[in-house]
Parts: sequence; structure tokens; C-alpha cells
Amino acid sequence: MKRNITGKNNGVGNGNLFKQDSFRILAVIIILCVMMCVVWNVSSDKDGINVNGVHGDISNSESGYSYENKDMLRIVISEEDCKNGDLMLVNKDNSYNSTPENLVSVLEHSNKTYNVSDYNVQLNLRVCEALNSWLGEFYREYGETDLLVASGYRSVETQESIYNDDVSEKGQNITDKWVAVPGSSEHHTGLAVDMSIYDIYNSITEEFDGEGIYKNLLETCHEYGFIVRYPKDKTDVTGIDYEPWHFRFVGKGHSSYIMDNNLCLEEYIEELKKHGEENPLRFSYDGVDYGVFRVDSANLPYETFIPNGYQYNISNDNCGGIIVTYFSK
Repeated sequence: MKRNITGKNNGVGNGNLFKQDSFRILAVIIILCVMMCVVWNVSSDKDGINVNGVHGDISNSESGYSYENKDMLRIVISEEDCKNGDLMLVNKDNSYNSTPENLVSVLEHSNKTYNVSDYNVQLNLRVCEALNSWLGEFYREYGETDLLVASGYRSVETQESIYNDDVSEKGQNITDKWVAVPGSSEHHTGLAVDMSIYDIYNSITEEFDGEGIYKNLLETCHEYGFIVRYPKDKTDVTGIDYEPWHFRFVGKGHSSYIMDNNLCLEEYIEELKKHGEENPLRFSYDGVDYGVFRVDSANLPYETFIPNGYQYNISNDNCGGIIVTYFSK
């Protein structure tokens, strides 16, 4: 009996040992799998980070790269990243053929410190938000609510109608001084806005001349990312007569550099053509450090490097190049 009992006990014991060995083997396999995943992830990090967003917050990314003895982050620019952007140059030599992004009704998104001509006035959402900050500050400073956002996005068809009507009324030569040829208007982008003055008592609209208290808008627009697109002393470059009412959003930093250096957008784009990734244009504004360089769009997809810990955005310049802007927080 003892022998039989012992035999049964031994049988049960051998089964437990078998199960324990199985568990050990399974545990070892799991640990090995985990280790392989970790090794694979580390290897992937060393291959760099492919950041294809138009806007990037890269402060928590690992670069693993050293470029000119500096810690850099690798980004890859694809065609999808840069179909539009704040630095697109649109004029008679560079027509706009893309679809504008993120258009919203200005009237629906306004902060009620200015007037809007009607519900059909549209701008890019980020432009509308910058407009609210800019005109809201003007209202707090002067208490005036007679500013009128008269025009924003225009389709090619709308521009064609405006152009043809102006030619019929004023003639070709006069029209070409003030009105862009259809397809070459900045209004096609959703980044340009025209101002007027609205007399709420007499229900009339007057031309915005940028004089008096409204000169403040010409002097402060750069703080919110806007520029006076057609300056008085740049008509030979822009091909358009002075338009103090026409403002163009190019983004903070860029707007300040353009106005501080007395440039128009055409001249700024030409300046950026001199700056590749190895010699970016560097400047600072309002405590933020900027680096800007241009890449030939024929080279897309393009791998480049920016300082680790910086944010960045990408813009098509609409004349064969892609502009990368990186900036400190």
C-alpha cells in the first residue's frame, strides 16, 4: 500500500514538475519577446523620426543624431505636408492653383469688435483668430467699432467678375494697377483681408486709408502675423499700387522680419532663396528664436534636420520652393 501510495504521490509530483517547467519555458519566451520589441524600438529610434505634420511639437522626441556637432532632429518633408502655407507668394508671375484650407465664416468666428460685410466673407481659421486678437486690441485701445472686414477669400470666378467689371468701368491700365488678374489674386488663398470703414449711422462704407488712429493698424499688424502687402515704396516690385487696406497673413516672426527690414513679400521670398538648411536665416522676435530655410520642391520627399526641442512648420512658397521655419518655445 505504501508503495502504491508512494507511486501515486510520485505520479502527482511529476505532473507538477512538468507544469512548472512549462510555465518557466513560457515565461522565458515572453521575456525574450519583450526584449526583442525593446531592441526593435531602440533601433527604430536610431533610424530617426519621420515627422510629416505641418506643425510639429518635437520637444519630447528623441533624435539620436548629431549634425555639425549639435543635437538635431530628423524630419522628412513630403508633398502632402506642403500644398499650402502662410508664405505662399501669389502675384501675376505666380498663380495660385491649390484649394485653400480651413476656410471659416469671419462673421461667425469674429469677437464682435469689428464689422463684417456679410456671411460670405471667409478666411483661414488661424488668420481669423489672429484677426480677432489684432482688431480686438485696436478696439481696447481706441474704442472704435467702425472697422469693416470687407473682403477675404475669393474664388477665381468671383475675381474674374470683379476684374472684368473694373475694366469696363475704368479701363485696362487703371484696373491692372489695383486689381489682380483672376488666378493671381492673394484672396484665392484665404490669407488676405481687405479693410474698410463702416459708418453705422449713415450706412455707408468709406475707403480705409491707414491715416489717423487707423495708422495704428499699419504699425502693429506685424505683431499678429500680418503685413501691409502692397507698401507705398514697393510698387515697382509688387506691380500693385499702394493699398493700405490690404493685409496679408504670413505668420508671426516672418511678419516682423519683413517689416523691420522694409521688405515686401516678393523680396522676402528672394532673400529666403539664399538660405538652405546649412545657412538658415536666423532672427529673434518677442523672445522667440527663429531659423528659416528653403528647400527645392523638386527634391521632395526631402530629409533635413532642425534643432532638437524646437517647433516647426512648413509652407509652400508657390514658386518652386518649400520653406521650413523652426522656432523656440
